[in-house]
Amino acid sequence: MDRLGVVDGFAAARGDYPPLTFCALWVFDELAEALRWGRQSAIKLLTVLFLVGSCLVYWRTALGPAGMKRLALGGALGWSLGLAGVGLGYLDILYTPLLLLLMHYLQSGRMGWPVAVLFWSCALIKWQPLILAPFFLLFFARKFVAGQRVFALQFLGVGALGVLVCWSIFGNALVIAFQRAMSHQFLSGNAINFPWLMTHVLHLTDPGRFGPLDDGLCNYIKVSAWQFRIVPRILFVGFYGWALWRVLEPGLTFERWLRLAVAGYLAYFTFNVGVHENHLFVAAILVLYGASRKIFSAREVLMIVGALNMNLLLFYGFSGNRVEDARVLGDVDLATVAALLWVDWFVVWCVKELFSPKAFGARAGHNERANEKSTEPVLEIAK
Repeated sequence: MDRLGVVDGFAAARGDYPPLTFCALWVFDELAEALRWGRQSAIKLLTVLFLVGSCLVYWRTALGPAGMKRLALGGALGWSLGLAGVGLGYLDILYTPLLLLLMHYLQSGRMGWPVAVLFWSCALIKWQPLILAPFFLLFFARKFVAGQRVFALQFLGVGALGVLVCWSIFGNALVIAFQRAMSHQFLSGNAINFPWLMTHVLHLTDPGRFGPLDDGLCNYIKVSAWQFRIVPRILFVGFYGWALWRVLEPGLTFERWLRLAVAGYLAYFTFNVGVHENHLFVAAILVLYGASRKIFSAREVLMIVGALNMNLLLFYGFSGNRVEDARVLGDVDLATVAALLWVDWFVVWCVKELFSPKAFGARAGHNERANEKSTEPVLEIAK
């Protein structure tokens, strides 16, 4: 972009990121040049500012009066996302304040065009928020059926307009970047998930084709054959579709919708192929927001945020350099152990969540009890 300009530079980079990330980097690169800073300093400043902004948004939208508890919540978000967002420079931090605001608007019932702008802005910064798009579409479809049609039309209209504007500026480079993001041949891109366990097994069972373990160290592999990708894809579609189907249950609340959206996103991370080590970022933001509203327990937050940071530490440490030797303990790859623990936890948690009584009989029972209570004053008057 420095040599060719923003539009031609985006196309020449041949990356798999959406254009708004490139635009943000270009702006801060120009700022660094004007202030005679180094390029790395500009990127660090960019990530620090967005992390601080995320903490402020989190602090302002948390429940309860302003005080030490809300201040502690903001600090917790900073510590949870600091390694990924600033230490290792993952640019997911750019959409973090937008996603937090989006959740706040949804829960507070302000579902006008700002919600649509926030969601599609997140998606044009990184593609991962698009995994939540079907949950948003069903959320607004329910509003449409209930007579609140303007919200659904705004969501779809703003999305179509945003894509059209980006395409009119960046042309087919936008489509090509999306295709690249969808075409990774990694079975697992250093993510502690089910395909990583498959990677370990393939190293053991077919070392002639995929190479043996390197003194116990498991390295990622690229495979395009459907035979190796079909099982994780089926598991992903099964769990994701199950969570999406639960969104259709009657009497859906925002709290229930958010838990189902997190379940669907975690199904993507746990089972889909081509997932990378930082893709838990979206789920971490959602559960941190939910924790401030008592939608997620502290145990759930610690597990998901801990898995994000553990995944990054196992592969890149605190410096960003690969830490392969430190990952092997007694010929055992700790990343494989972490992947096994994560998959076990997710399957148990997800099945319990999707079979939760909240989805089936509890609401009916609650309504029956409410009706019984509502008749008590009438009976007393009759007596």
